[in-house]
Amino acid sequence: MYSGAEDADRISEDISVKDLEKLVRRLTSLSKNHEVPSSYRVEPFSGSHALPEPMMKELVNLGSRFIGFHDEATTLRDALRRAEERADDLEAKLKASETARKKVEKDVAAVEDLRQRLQAAEDALSDKEAKQVERKMGEQYTLSQESDDRILDTVDILELNCDIARKCITSARNALKRVFPHFFLKDTQPEIFS
Repeated sequence: MYSGAEDADRISEDISVKDLEKLVRRLTSLSKNHEVPSSYRVEPFSGSHALPEPMMKELVNLGSRFIGFHDEATTLRDALRRAEERADDLEAKLKASETARKKVEKDVAAVEDLRQRLQAAEDALSDKEAKQVERKMGEQYTLSQESDDRILDTVDILELNCDIARKCITSARNALKRVFPHFFLKDTQPEIFS
C-alpha cells in the first residue's frame, strides 16, 4: 500500500516550514460541507494534478503532525529555557550560600580562637593576681630585720605552747584513766557484760 511518506519527506524538504504550515492549515480548515476552491480541487484521475488523493491525505496528516510537533517543540524549548534560567538562579544562590557558609565558618573559627585566647588571658591574670597576693602577704609578714619580727616570734611562742599543752593533755588523760577507770571507755569488755 502506498503511504506517501517518502514523497512527503521530499516535499517537506522542498517547501519552507511556513508555507507547509499555511498549506496544512488551509487544507484542514476546509470541510466536506464547504465548497473546495477550484485551485485546491483534485479530480479523480485528473491529469492536471500530479498527486493522487491518498497522497494528499497522507500529506495533510503529515503536515498536521508537523505543526503539532513544531508547536510542542516550541513549548518544550520555552520550558527548557525557563528551567535553564531557574538552574542558573539556583546556581548563583548556591554560590552565594557557599560564600556565606565559608565566611561564617571563618567567623566561628575566629570566635573559638578568641574564646581560647580569652581563657588563656583569664588564667594568666588569675595566676598573676595569686602571685601578687602571695607576694603582698609575704611582704606584710616578713620584716627586713629578724629581731624586729614580732609576728614570727608570736607564732613561735604559740607553737611551743601548743606542743606543751598537747603533751600535758595526753599525760593527764593517761593519769586519769588509771585513777578513774570508769569514766573512760575500756578497749575490751569483761566477759560478764558481753
